[in-house]
Amino acid sequence: MTPPLKNNPAWTLPMKYLGVISAHGDAYVFGYAIDMEAQNPLPVYLNLAGPATAIEAAWARLDLGKELNLIPENGGTVHFQAPDKGLYRRFQTRLGASDTDHCILLHRDAVEPVYAEHSKTYLLVTGDGQFTDLVGMHVQRLVQVAVFKDWHPFLSEQARRDPDLAYTLWNEGGQTIWALVLDRNAWTRTIQHGLEAGRITLPETNA
Repeated sequence: MTPPLKNNPAWTLPMKYLGVISAHGDAYVFGYAIDMEAQNPLPVYLNLAGPATAIEAAWARLDLGKELNLIPENGGTVHFQAPDKGLYRRFQTRLGASDTDHCILLHRDAVEPVYAEHSKTYLLVTGDGQFTDLVGMHVQRLVQVAVFKDWHPFLSEQARRDPDLAYTLWNEGGQTIWALVLDRNAWTRTIQHGLEAGRITLPETNA
């Protein structure tokens, strides 16, 4: 698989060397993010480079729910472990003519969100305005009322202000990742309050 948004100039990821994961060879880690608000610390994002065999072995261990250990340059070992099997999606590509692959591992909820009464997705923010667009898109798909593009700035503002709606993940490597809580009732109330306060308005219609 190729990295998501590979052909989009906005898709730029920080690459800060953090350490190595050894699994059928060495995979070098350039970023990771963990959801500390989950029931147990949940790995959400892992940025790797190295031989394909090492990367695929690391992905397999994580996706099977087995412990994966990052040995950093400094400090203690960082442990990654998923609570269940089959939670990760792999986006992998060869770097030019070398024998090195680049790979992004993402939690399934970041790629395949479930729009139910209460769930969660993850947002990789890589460019200006992207957070606003992503929040608006997900809320539009979640709630059972109309959501207009002019409302997106208001919705993203509420997400930034209310940790029950969204919060940033703990990360190393510099990649900003948000957890967006897909609570249908909470987002419907947010829209209702915005209308009542005049923060958002319904578009005018031609009589």
